[in-house]
Amino acid sequence: MCLLLAGSMSCVNVAADEAATDYTGKWKITGEVYLWGASIGGTSASGSDIDVDFDTIFDDLDFAFMGNLAAKRDKWTLLSDVIYMNLSQSGKNAASIPVGPLNVPVNVDADAKLKAWIVNALAGYNLIENDKNRLDLMGGVRYLYLDSTVKLDVDVGQFPGVEDKTSVSGSNWDGVVGVRGRLNLSEKW
Repeated sequence: MCLLLAGSMSCVNVAADEAATDYTGKWKITGEVYLWGASIGGTSASGSDIDVDFDTIFDDLDFAFMGNLAAKRDKWTLLSDVIYMNLSQSGKNAASIPVGPLNVPVNVDADAKLKAWIVNALAGYNLIENDKNRLDLMGGVRYLYLDSTVKLDVDVGQFPGVEDKTSVSGSNWDGVVGVRGRLNLSEKW
């Protein structure tokens, strides 16, 4: 539900048009709530490939938020961008395992959860700005936090069930360098 709210507010700019007012010497604050979709891919610590497409992520999404806040004064810009995602999936499966002449029923109940934060903090300096173009050189840091939990409940035949829960979390800091700009092709674009 909250994702739909974020999607309906996609790219809403809460500040006035940049060209409308002269902000020389004053801080101009802008903010946006946006939506974009991506897949998750990589390699696990054990060497297994991970590939989760966007459709699966969207189906398992419990909550998401994406937004940024920028402050601009003269040639300087301070920018923060935050992405939060909370995913969960549950499933049950039953099978029979042949053991000698018998088929032993096995029931597996699995729950998986993933929470992620991506936070960027950047500063920028304006290199080019006129009526049609703007180009800022940006630099800063990116923080990534992932927390995953897997819970398995296995019942084998008439034996007592076995339950196991594993939770792994980790974080990473990276430097970020890039450009941010605007190109107005014409009044119609």
